[in-house]
Amino acid sequence: MALQITGRVFDIEQINEKVCKIIIQKQVRGEKVPMAFACLGKQRDVVIEKLKLKKKDKITANIDIKSRLYNGRWYTDVTMWNIELIPDKPKEKPEAQEELDFFAEGSFDAETGEVFEKDKDDDLPF
Repeated sequence: MALQITGRVFDIEQINEKVCKIIIQKQVRGEKVPMAFACLGKQRDVVIEKLKLKKKDKITANIDIKSRLYNGRWYTDVTMWNIELIPDKPKEKPEAQEELDFFAEGSFDAETGEVFEKDKDDDLPF
């Protein structure tokens, strides 16, 4: 069973040539929670060279959770794989702003619905 997680990159730490750690922030119950994941081998190359991840990039990835017993203590590793960059949506102009831009070119009579062209030689603000 593959688990999937989505969040914003908070930091990327190079551990060595084969391992990097990605810290992402995820919204959990209205609070931003940092989570650290290891990227090993090929996935580390994808993160560093192909995707060129940087802070504040939004990503989605599959994760694996593995635990092992060592000297009577349990250690858990969380690794990321199949990392995908989610492109940011461009901020759209609100419709009300578009209407204001339309009427900025001339005057508008609300009663009759008539639009008057603005004189280029007119310096008066009204």
